[in-house]
Amino acid sequence: MINKKVLNSIVLVLAAMIFMLMSIAGATPFAYITNVGSNTISVIDIAINKVIATVNVGNYPYGVAVTPDVTEAYVANYGDFNVSVIITSANKVTSIVNVGNYPFSLGMFIGGPVIPVANFSASSTEGHAPLTVNFIDKSTGSPTTRK
Repeated sequence: MINKKVLNSIVLVLAAMIFMLMSIAGATPFAYITNVGSNTISVIDIAINKVIATVNVGNYPYGVAVTPDVTEAYVANYGDFNVSVIITSANKVTSIVNVGNYPFSLGMFIGGPVIPVANFSASSTEGHAPLTVNFIDKSTGSPTTRK
């Protein structure tokens, strides 16, 4: 299993990069930042630099992806092997999708039907955990295989 300090550092760097890119691009007025220690995400209004909501999600949330239309946010819960789906208009978890072991990062295909979820495999060799990729079908909210 990967060192927890290393994972925390990676998450902080990724969160900072996402926040910076979002503010530069102006794609959305909100940033969604994971809080690994409290099993929550913070919703930040970047126009006023203020946390406007805190949403409880699963154990050890490590990655967030927001749909291009900003209607949903997906949170990879590393400790629960699942992804929380949040409706952004209410900042509320509406469903949980079980995915592979130790999900830590999500992607978003603009206009695409699936959301890729990167996972660490349960086994590791030479201190490095093999990676797998699972997918969530956006239309059904269920795990799927990429076709």
